[in-house]
Amino acid sequence: MFMGLKYFIWTVAVLLTKESSQSTISGVTGGSVILPCSSTEDEIKPQDCNVYWRHNDTKRVCDIVKGEVLVAQQYSGRAEPFPEEYGSRNFSIKLLSLKQTDSGLFSCFITPTDEYKSIELIVVHREPQKETTTTIYDTTINVKEGSSPSHMVWIAIGIFILMLVVVAIVYLCKNCFKKAPVTEFSVVMNLDEEH
Repeated sequence: MFMGLKYFIWTVAVLLTKESSQSTISGVTGGSVILPCSSTEDEIKPQDCNVYWRHNDTKRVCDIVKGEVLVAQQYSGRAEPFPEEYGSRNFSIKLLSLKQTDSGLFSCFITPTDEYKSIELIVVHREPQKETTTTIYDTTINVKEGSSPSHMVWIAIGIFILMLVVVAIVYLCKNCFKKAPVTEFSVVMNLDEEH
């Protein structure tokens, strides 16, 4: 009964707000997004504001009541407000470790100014990239899945050419530094001649 009444009050409050705006934000599974929410009322002190974050209008995400943050258990460690920004009436939250089930409508309701902001969050599933490791002559090459096979061909050609150059240099050096045959010079002295 109490949850039904709470939901009814929330729905009526949302429908009767002074200001309403909606935006769309996209994120990927495992990533994070900032869900923006700020007050435009300059006369109200931030410590007098209460902010209620909801997901699909019924799931409690985070409440900021007189500066104290109350994060729902299912968003514990994943919903982070920015307390240092309350002075400038910024009540945005950062949602971490996104899941596909986070997709939907997030709403921020600020009292007593009756401001309402809604953000449609679209979470796209991101496949983790697989890595393939190839070892060629003690050289490790990591190739991300989806890389063009032509890159591998060019890398293999480059390594092959490098090996040919090294072999050619070794061969040339070996032949250049071979000892030249020693030619013997004979000094023939004619002992018969007199000086």
